[in-house]
Amino acid sequence: MVKSADGVIVSEVKDVDDFFEHERTFLLEHKRVKDASPKSDRMTRFHKNAADDYNRIGTSLYALGTQDSTDICKFFLKLQNCLIKQEKYSIEARMSADEDFKLSDL
Repeated sequence: MVKSADGVIVSEVKDVDDFFEHERTFLLEHKRVKDASPKSDRMTRFHKNAADDYNRIGTSLYALGTQDSTDICKFFLKLQNCLIKQEKYSIEARMSADEDFKLSDL
């Protein structure tokens, strides 16, 4: 089978329309954001829950530590202080807030 030169040139030429390329790019980007949004919301919720759990555990340890003056109660108070510091400077809480802020900008 013999192809003519015109046939080869026409078969390799793509009709590119800038408007449709822009729309295609927009739709692909929109789909990525739409798919990522629920996942990021879920991850943010898990980070917030982890930060809240640090607070609850610290409060419970404080309640246990103030019941008596035994060594184990002193240990509970020291552990509670560590958890309060962890919650105050919590990586989880900061990550949650930062991610929520960044992803809401999308």
